Amino acid sequence: MNEADDPELLCYCVGWSRTQFIDHIRAAPEKDFAGACESSGVGMVCTSCLLNAEVVYSQARQAAPAAAERSSENKGGKLHWPSRGEIAGWLVRHSPLVPGHFESVCPVISGPSLTTELVVSNAIAPPVGARSAAFAVEVELNDSEGKVAARLSGRVAPGETWRADLGTEIGGTSGDDVGCGSARIVLRALDRGYKGTVRPHFAMRARRGSAVVHTANASRNASTPHLFSTRRKDERHFVHIRNCEAREILCRVSTAPLDGGKAVEVRRTLPALGSALVELEPQGAGLHSTQVVCDGLQRTYFLAADADFGRVSVDHV
Repeated sequence: MNEADDPELLCYCVGWSRTQFIDHIRAAPEKDFAGACESSGVGMVCTSCLLNAEVVYSQARQAAPAAAERSSENKGGKLHWPSRGEIAGWLVRHSPLVPGHFESVCPVISGPSLTTELVVSNAIAPPVGARSAAFAVEVELNDSEGKVAARLSGRVAPGETWRADLGTEIGGTSGDDVGCGSARIVLRALDRGYKGTVRPHFAMRARRGSAVVHTANASRNASTPHLFSTRRKDERHFVHIRNCEAREILCRVSTAPLDGGKAVEVRRTLPALGSALVELEPQGAGLHSTQVVCDGLQRTYFLAADADFGRVSVDHV
């Protein structure tokens, strides 16, 4: 079925329908969810469709339904009711499997009044009940040079929340006053069930406020442009870039005023799995747009902060 047969779009950024993504998944059964997204581009730009894409992936991975099984049969004119064991067995055989593992990354920034906390919540949604799987959590924390600063692990059952302070593990500095790194988070299902609400989030907690955003998988080589508004007094703007390749990549950060002024470009070479916190110089008094273009896979987050990092705001596009 082509897109004309199925007009419902799954990913607006690459223009793929649900059917196109399902056909792509079935054509490459060896790929996990992250691999299917990376090779198709689905969920790799703004990531807004990732939750829907996970559902589509799970449905496509399920085996073709077998012939309908009768819950009762007529033997000699007598109605046979299935036992509880038979019902439970049927439900187990036909219950959804959580596919493979789920991988994502997030920035890590730390300073005298700032830290980054990872939160993985396996909350129970009342309308659905405790039907999600238990998950193992594996975290690899990399410093700005890409070296492994720490490895953390845990387990989060339905109804539980797992937290880890990532900022305390980052050594050295990026810039003059904060430490910079990144983390790769892998969730592995430990039993049958649903994905549920287990998507990780990171919280940047500062002295006078905090900002919380979900983690995301590696994007393509370019970020979507991000608009910054007029700066307040003593406000600073940054771009955090994570190199998602096991090789060195070159990144170009281009900032231009929306009133048509000249763009300013900053270049950074990032080592394998390294990261950088690039401060943006003011570009006029109005709105300005910033885009990151690298020669490899990257994930970008944009930050606005007080001069002393007492308050932060973080977002991705």
